[in-house]
Amino acid sequence: MSTPGALAPLVGCSEAYSGSTLYRRELADGTAQVVKRMSPAWDWLMRVTGDRGRVGVLWRSGVMHAVPPVIDHAVVDTRFDGEAWEVVMRDVSDTLVGPETTIDRRAARRVLHAAAALHDRFRSVRLDGLCSLEDRYRLFAPRTIRELGITHPRARLAAAAWGPFADLAPVDVAGPVLQILDKPALLARQLARCPDQTLVHGDLKLQNLGFAGRRLVVLDWGTLTGIAPPAVDFAWFLGQNAGRIAAPREAIIDDFRATMGERHDERALRLSLLGSVVHFGWKLARAVVEASGSEASRRARADLLWWMMAARDGLEAF
Repeated sequence: MSTPGALAPLVGCSEAYSGSTLYRRELADGTAQVVKRMSPAWDWLMRVTGDRGRVGVLWRSGVMHAVPPVIDHAVVDTRFDGEAWEVVMRDVSDTLVGPETTIDRRAARRVLHAAAALHDRFRSVRLDGLCSLEDRYRLFAPRTIRELGITHPRARLAAAAWGPFADLAPVDVAGPVLQILDKPALLARQLARCPDQTLVHGDLKLQNLGFAGRRLVVLDWGTLTGIAPPAVDFAWFLGQNAGRIAAPREAIIDDFRATMGERHDERALRLSLLGSVVHFGWKLARAVVEASGSEASRRARADLLWWMMAARDGLEAF
């Protein structure tokens, strides 16, 4: 057992995508906290999106103190120690969705309803320093990764996989997607013109989510948090998690439309789904290239085809 208050690295819990590190400490009362240390010096997502402490902006502004009751962000403090930002959280690991866990459609609806509550709460909020739409869509751009000298294995893997994407995707999709990847303002401007703009969490992947009674645990605020149409949050959720939700994509999209109700903006949805291809087209192509066996190959190619149709639909919404 560690000394109360002493930080102990969580073995195997270094953020696979970002490079930031998680630590755990036990307090004198027997409870535990998790501390995330993050800095653009080693977190490539922060560097690419120009994050110099967005979690601190959200904390100091009062946004994180005002999230709707259905959401538990678990954060108890944020601070800058001169080298890095530290995000201090209650240990909610027992609530989190496991790395291999599949959720059902009902659980996915819970995520959509919690996200809608967040969007409703903060429609009037405008904060300087959050993730811009332009920075959001340059996330996996080969030019950005090259120019910033990013060497993290995940970033290099993404940059290299856009070549196979160009070979596998239809020409009428590959060309525009790669153009947006190189000039993300093309898509950012279109989304910024959509009438419904609000605070979006930005990273609603299952690794950041948990179910605690009637509340949804939502972690990892800051780097990708920004102002955008609600569909941007949804499209990231679908792009990251569709393979781990026991429901067809069309059903999940219908649930999003129903959750939004009269506020639903179909054009924003179409553009945001195109944005998911700008984010994850490299991953779709890599899955096709690496698929072994007839079933894995069929599934990977079906996934690619579905997203190519979604991208084409989004391009028509420009």
